[in-house]
Order: sequence, then structure tokens, then C-alpha cells
Amino acid sequence: MSNEDIVERERKPFSWKPVVGGALLVGLAGGVIIAEPALKNVLEQATNQTGEPASFDAPMAEIAAADTLLSCVATPQLANGGGSTDSQFTPDTTKQTTGITASVLSDAGARIPGVSATPLTEQASNDSEATAKELTKRIPDEQASQVVSNGADGSTTVVGKVLVDDQKTFLKLAAQSLGKQSALISGQRTTLSEDGDLAGFSAAPCMSPSHDQWLVGASTAVENTSILTISNPSSSAATVSVRAYGSTDNEPNVGTLDRLVIAPGEHYTTLLGGVAPDDSAVTLRVQSQGGAVSASIQQSSLRGLTPAGIDYISAGARAATTSVIPFVWVQPQADSTSLGKGTNGQSSASQLMISVPGAVDAKVTAKAIGSDGKSHDIPLPETLKAGRTTAISLAELPAGSYAVRLTSDRSVVASARSVRGKAADQPHDAAYTPSAQRLSQRQLVTLPAGGKPYVLFSTDDAAATVSLRSIDSKGRLGKALEQSIPANSAYKFDPKTLGDVRSFTVDTSGGAVYGGGLSFAGATGITTFAIQPSPTAAQGIPVNLP
Repeated sequence: MSNEDIVERERKPFSWKPVVGGALLVGLAGGVIIAEPALKNVLEQATNQTGEPASFDAPMAEIAAADTLLSCVATPQLANGGGSTDSQFTPDTTKQTTGITASVLSDAGARIPGVSATPLTEQASNDSEATAKELTKRIPDEQASQVVSNGADGSTTVVGKVLVDDQKTFLKLAAQSLGKQSALISGQRTTLSEDGDLAGFSAAPCMSPSHDQWLVGASTAVENTSILTISNPSSSAATVSVRAYGSTDNEPNVGTLDRLVIAPGEHYTTLLGGVAPDDSAVTLRVQSQGGAVSASIQQSSLRGLTPAGIDYISAGARAATTSVIPFVWVQPQADSTSLGKGTNGQSSASQLMISVPGAVDAKVTAKAIGSDGKSHDIPLPETLKAGRTTAISLAELPAGSYAVRLTSDRSVVASARSVRGKAADQPHDAAYTPSAQRLSQRQLVTLPAGGKPYVLFSTDDAAATVSLRSIDSKGRLGKALEQSIPANSAYKFDPKTLGDVRSFTVDTSGGAVYGGGLSFAGATGITTFAIQPSPTAAQGIPVNLP
């Protein structure tokens, strides 16, 4: 069975058939169960009059929601972990600010859920079991399970809480459920290094663990380093399989990554140069059985001794025939030309990267939707080769901020690389934006710490409205700012217009909305991120009983 067939099968609704012993549907977030008394009704609906299997909405029963888990990347580190005593020539940084910023919302009674941060130990290390650090006090479980619709004074009040943690290692954030509802939480790891080989500005959102994720756009070419980390924040061991799609005819060698077992609370790290050597565009698919995992790639570049970019490649949306990269920044063409002098063929311009994971070549079209209201077609090859990752320069686009929309006759995955800098012999930076899912009705977005942030919202063929409310450093929610976005348009939002803002909520209505963020730091620092749906929606998995 081809990978394309697998991707297509994942979109089809689950088709129920009468089976001996029945079936259970278990919810992972909000939690639902189909119990034995309901099986008769389930089986009666499972077969239509022709005897063929039929799809239907299963009856649901609530169970208590588990803690919401997020996995946060570590502070960027050198591949060899080495350093020097001479700060002028040391590859390691001597001037760095780093930390996790997280935001969480209360329930209607202004109760803030308990939030903890637990380090994830390196696999096969001798470290003792990590200890959770309490960021907010956990409410006793019996009280937390009670549904509270208003505060002590009878009013309905939702407040926020902004949390900061300075631990540098990989972390698991756990947020307590309240009133049988999963907590609304988001977080970012932000790092600004002013010297060393990893000088630059990087940010990565804390991600919900998953059993299937895509990482697009890594480079193992000369002067580039890609470090893959897979974390298991769950309470179950995970058996992980990794598949790689490079840009050349050389088949990647995943080796031991084919059946890798990662214990609960641990992470595994490896250099991608051994998987796909000297390849400028590599895509990974990371799948797990058992525990859900979080995967990320630390991507850095040097030009001789000059730092040329540091960022994290985060997981994006699944393979599909439509994809949206929510924020791509293109600098003036003159800057890219100057930056490209003496680069030995390495790209100095922003890039679009597309991977075709199936067995059949894909016909893809791409359009850049600017924050100025203008759209631009992006020239692509007539077909993109199956099983390969293709990089396309965006140097011909006018300078500005864009959302990029792809349509294809085959399922693809995509990302973009934004570049900032003016001279090859001076430090410059790069940022990676994965494709994004359509935003759910309510999101909580945490901004990178430091820098100057912007957010871009875009629509497809239908108009939509976004309602934004800031959360300041004291957790206070601001007044709602509503913005209508026409179809096939983009709206660039400066969070500072809402005041002292560390994070904000987004409510959407109407058509599909996609969101991404960008932040500048200093003369050349840049980082981007995609806004992914908040980890609060219930997910169901079928379990067959003997």
C-alpha cells in the first residue's frame, strides 16, 4: 500500500460494521464512551437497508477530561556541546536570554487550573526521574471536577494567567482540567543569542503530542546542521517510526529510526546528516504507536564563521490537497542579492518547500496573498516529483508579508523559510513556518518573548471575522477587537495596538481562517510560527472488543 493511499484513507469517516462484542469509542481530551447498553442502537444504525456499512454520529457519554499536555523544545544547543574559553571565538553563546512563556485561561468562575512544567530527560541517560515544577497551584481533584458557571460574587468572569519558566531543557507542560473541560493553554520557547555559532532569534510553540506529524524543510547541506528531537511527554512508551523524503535521488537511510522505542518522560536526539547527507530540503514523517510524541528539528547555518540562521522546524498540518502557510516574510530583493554574494549556491532568499509523499507526481499551484491586499501567483514546475521535497525561491515576490496557499491534485505537505540580512559576511537569520490547520472557534495564542511581533490572519474563498482580546502581563483580558476579513485576503495585526500584551485570544466566525506570527529582534533577528488549533477538542478512537 502506498503512502498516498494511507493519506487518502485517513480522511474517510470511520465505517462501522456489526461485530461480535461491539465497540467502544474513547475520547482522549473531553472524553466519550459508548457503553454496552448503547450497543444495540449502535448496531442498528451501523447497517443500512442494503446491508452495507453506514457512517453515523455515535452516541456519547462524558467522562472526566485528562490534563492537557504540551511539549516545549529546549534552548538551542551546539551539536557537539562544545565551547571555548575565548568569548571572541567560542562557538557557544555568552549573551543569551531564553525561557518558556505560557498562557492559560480560567473557567467561568475565574478559577485558574493547576499548571506544571516537568523536564524530559535524555533517553538512556542516568538522570533520576524528573520533578515537576508547579507554575500555578493545582486545585484538589474533587473541587476541580465541579462545573462552576460563575464566581463567588455571582458574575461570570474569565481571566488569564501568564506564566514564565527559565528552564533550558525540553519540558512537558501539564494543565489541569476544570469542570470536566480541558484547559485552554498555549506556550512558546523563545531564545535570543547575541554571539556564538547559534546567534539569532528563535521561537517555537509548545505543541500537543501526536501520533502522526510532518516536519518540512530541514537542510543537511554544507554549513547547515539539523538536529531531530522526539519527545514523549505521555505516560506510555512510544514506538516511533520515521520516514524521510529528500530532494535528490539518493534514498535517505533512517536506520534505527524505523522502530525506535522512547520511554515515558524521555526524549531522543539525533543528527539528520546521517539520515539524508548533504541535502538542502528534507521532510520527515514521524509516526508513533502507544504514547503520543512531539517532534521538532533545530536548524542552524554557518557561512564560514558567520552565523547564518537559527530556528526550530515545528510540526505542521497533515498531508492534504490544500495547504496554507500562514506567514512568510520576503525582504527587499536588493538585500537578498547582497546577502547571496559568495554563498556557493546556497539560497539567500525566502523559500517555499513542498514535499509529495505519495507514489504519484503532483501538479501543484501556489498563490501568495499579501497583507497589502494583492495576490501573486508563484511559478512552480509543471509537476513535483513523488517521494521528493522541492524548494522554490520566493525572491521574485515584492517585499512584504504573505500567506501562501497551495492546491494540488495529490496530497502534499509544505513549509516556508524566511530570511533576514543584508551581507553574507555579517550575521543574518532565518525562520521556518509550517503549514497550518484551520483555526477552531477559540484559540489562545502566546507571543514570543522580546522582539517586535506581528500576526497575519488569512481567509480562503469565504469571508470571515476574527475577534481578538489581549491578555496582559497581569492576566487581565482586554476589550474585544473585531476585524472582518474578505474572502481570499489577509489581515496583518500588530498586537501592541492592544497595549501591554503577552498573549491574546482569537474567536473566529464565518469562513475558514488561518493564522501565523512573526517577530523581529535587532537588525537581523527573525522568527515565525503557525497558530495551530488549541488542544481542547475531543478526539475519538475506535477500540474493538473481543
